[in-house]
Amino acid sequence: MTDALQLRLDRVSTSMQQYDKAATDLRLRQTRTPAESQKSQRVADIKSKQAALRDLRNVEVVYVEVYGFYAKRAGDPGRAISKTCRRLTMKATDSADIVFDRALSAVREIYTAQPVASRKELPITEGDFKREQAVYSIAKGHRGTATGYHIDVQAASLKSIGDVFKGLQADGTLSQTDAKERLIRLNVSIYVAPNADESAEEIVDLATLSIAPTRRANGIKSSTRVSRSSVRPSSGSSGKRKRDTAVDREGNTSKKLASARPTYVSAFRPPPLPINRPPAYTAFKVRRVLCVADNTGVPSVVESSAEEDVLVGQGWQKFKGKSEPCEGWLGGGGSKYAFMGMYNGDPYALLQMAPLGSYAADDEGNARYLLDELKLLAIAQYFATTFHQRAEAYNVDLADVANIRFNHDGAFLGRLVNQWDLGFVPSPNEVDERLLIYDTFLATRLIRKADGYVEMKFSGAHETGKNTTPIGRVVDAFAHHVLVDSNYTCVLVDLQGFVRGKEVILFDPQAHTTDWATGPTGYWDKGKVEIDKFREEHKCNELCRRLGLVQAEKMPAVRTGPKTPPVARRTRGVQKSNPMAVRNLIAGISDDESLASDDDKDIEVDELLSSSPSSHVK
Repeated sequence: MTDALQLRLDRVSTSMQQYDKAATDLRLRQTRTPAESQKSQRVADIKSKQAALRDLRNVEVVYVEVYGFYAKRAGDPGRAISKTCRRLTMKATDSADIVFDRALSAVREIYTAQPVASRKELPITEGDFKREQAVYSIAKGHRGTATGYHIDVQAASLKSIGDVFKGLQADGTLSQTDAKERLIRLNVSIYVAPNADESAEEIVDLATLSIAPTRRANGIKSSTRVSRSSVRPSSGSSGKRKRDTAVDREGNTSKKLASARPTYVSAFRPPPLPINRPPAYTAFKVRRVLCVADNTGVPSVVESSAEEDVLVGQGWQKFKGKSEPCEGWLGGGGSKYAFMGMYNGDPYALLQMAPLGSYAADDEGNARYLLDELKLLAIAQYFATTFHQRAEAYNVDLADVANIRFNHDGAFLGRLVNQWDLGFVPSPNEVDERLLIYDTFLATRLIRKADGYVEMKFSGAHETGKNTTPIGRVVDAFAHHVLVDSNYTCVLVDLQGFVRGKEVILFDPQAHTTDWATGPTGYWDKGKVEIDKFREEHKCNELCRRLGLVQAEKMPAVRTGPKTPPVARRTRGVQKSNPMAVRNLIAGISDDESLASDDDKDIEVDELLSSSPSSHVK
């Protein structure tokens, strides 16, 4: 092949490559025709709807049809903002408080969708769409009308929308058609702020409407109507009121409840399967170490001099790593082992430090870490107590939603009287069959899932809780309370626990603190950085507002200097007790039992996943 021919072939090859590149660039820049764009959009919409239907296929839902109204005076029957409505699809487990917020946003959308000329004729503006200016009611008839049954928002906000639906269905408020379709027709009436020259007596008293005494025991529907004139019975109705009903503990309505009678509850449990047969036990002589917090939140450590027997389950070592409890083995997390124990005839979970990778704690380190956890349990229970005190001061009844406490009652550290009872440490090639690895263990009461408890995770060690269930939103409000009650020096995180009905037992929390004289609460404590993160990420819910926590959030950020952050101006209903004196926490132990050293603070421990078989460890 001559040089001239080779040169021509190279030029042709180069030209072809340039052409291919130009054609590719042209295709990439080429815009679709309107018809092609519309077709692609329709396909995307169909796929989106199919995905939503797949998600809802196995989820119980409640539909909420929202209608918007506005009213000004007591005699105003209420006028529709528009003839249109919005339909919301909610999970039955979603909090009603979320539904109220979304319904208010839907009414705002109805308003903003009106032409500008039409909006100018209405006496409301976008600034009027606030929760404090909104009154919610259940619409009468098949279309939203201004008449309806007023909803006690304060009581309903603590329930799930599924529970609200069941209550309305049981009361006969919903029509048969709506009940069958799982549909709630919700009126949202926006009340306009009065002008200065208007008589206060003519204005609807929103405060009276929002806290009207309820006639029905389910705490959802109130005998108060949305407006004083618009809710009179129509000419075709008899105008008679329904008889009051009572509700038992299971939520069943009846005309009259039977008188309370003492009951006997059997403690018997059927024998378990052989693979989970109860373990044999070995008795160890120990001295117990207790920790309690006083009425200012200061923990005190008390060591008993009495020698007592604690039974430790045998054979748990051979089941280490199993995903399910077996004989003496309960479970293991990233930092601890949990195994069966007995004290005074009650079942206990006994915990000791697990190896952290290649690092294994010594007796002193194990005792220090477990004492940190016991002290934190006492502090956390203090905050749980003050949380209920705050609710009582603000006339908020939490008994129907969640009774929060920590698994602190009966918890203690056990220290062996005779360290020789541990036995000899096996060589690396030998199987470790010791019942206790260290001379100190943490003991907490055992909570069995077989007794009807369901494990739930509410927040992470570095993730702020954003729960949607009624109980979860109470826990979120509790976390906010800890921040405020501690004068912005502490947040409790990694909140998890067992739930049975309204009972919530939290366990194994972590904390981030700042400005505490005793230093960090443990190796998990990351200080002010995590506190500021919580303050930025926490979203207040209705319970936060009712407990005065939103107002308290107006306080300045916590200072890093020696001065105490200023206390918010007290208003009516605020707790009268002194704020927690966390800055003056006293360790209550000797120097060799102090909190973790600086070298120990940097140890990272994997969190126990919520699906772990043992919920007593991390």
